[in-house]
Amino acid sequence: MVAYEVDLYANLRENLKRIMSMSYIPLHNYSFMHRRNQTPREVFAAEPDLKQMMSYALVPLVPYIEERLSDRTFNNRVGMGAQLAVNTLINDIYEVSQGYTKPCWIIKLDYKGYFPNMNRDIAFSQFLDIINECYHGPDKDYVIYCLKVACFTAPWRSRRKSPLWEWNDYPDYKSVYCRPDGVGGFIGYTYWQVVASLYPSEIDLFVAENMSPYFVRYVDDTTIVTDNKELVLSKIPELRERLASIGITLHPKKFYCQPYQHGVEFLGYHILPGRVHLKNKVINRAFRVAKSRQRGAQNFVDSINSYLGMIKATSDIDKARELLDLINRKNIEKDYVNFKIKQRSNG
Repeated sequence: MVAYEVDLYANLRENLKRIMSMSYIPLHNYSFMHRRNQTPREVFAAEPDLKQMMSYALVPLVPYIEERLSDRTFNNRVGMGAQLAVNTLINDIYEVSQGYTKPCWIIKLDYKGYFPNMNRDIAFSQFLDIINECYHGPDKDYVIYCLKVACFTAPWRSRRKSPLWEWNDYPDYKSVYCRPDGVGGFIGYTYWQVVASLYPSEIDLFVAENMSPYFVRYVDDTTIVTDNKELVLSKIPELRERLASIGITLHPKKFYCQPYQHGVEFLGYHILPGRVHLKNKVINRAFRVAKSRQRGAQNFVDSINSYLGMIKATSDIDKARELLDLINRKNIEKDYVNFKIKQRSNG
């Protein structure tokens, strides 16, 4: 990326020529195996030219994409995000249980191998429908071309930067390299992050209208809060059929249905009536970052402040103090009132 920016304007001009002549060929995309807490995840990274193409094509379409999304879908959207998804679930539980006074149930669903099992033709047709219906810019053909490249770039065009043995223990259904032609989205591509919101939008509508309006979806995790458990469970077979029509299945080992008093784990939080806790593995990860000397100053500040923000939203504010206590860097100022850190000024 640094080498690309040395001749940035020349590279941008060349990329524009390739877009206008529709002759772009991806040469420097790559993939790697990312492991967090020993849990592997296959990630793809686009070369700078392709990143620009995705941004160029997606930015003008965002308002039209937003019109097709439920206000109960929270990932990859401005003003939404994981924290709002968690807060919405908390409010749903409170509202459906009428202030924790009436019975209700929390049902949690997970899409198995979500990104690697997306159908590319379906994903692209959703964008094509939006463009043909809503977008009338003079560059319409170029927008379509850029999206087509992002959608249909083959995984074999991405060089593996991690050694091949790192894929040995990775399930085939999770790897795009093991999926049939025309199947699989790339975690790490902006295009596929947007697809993750849009792809099951009709499923979201079905859940809201036929199961419960109190649902939250963040990428492949869905929670449903209901005072009519039997109704929701009776709709699960139809939900499976609708998901199957777009190549998605419910994870059989990640189905959860319990009274709200039992709580639920969602997006790194453990939510109980009247209180919320950050999961221990997230707290421990934050503590490891605080003690680490390997991160650069700005990366360190951003990471710690992100964890502090998560902790402040829970009932465990003492963990925020512990996290600050662990930091031992001379160039870092610690704020125990607002629970944040910043780089110490040189002056």
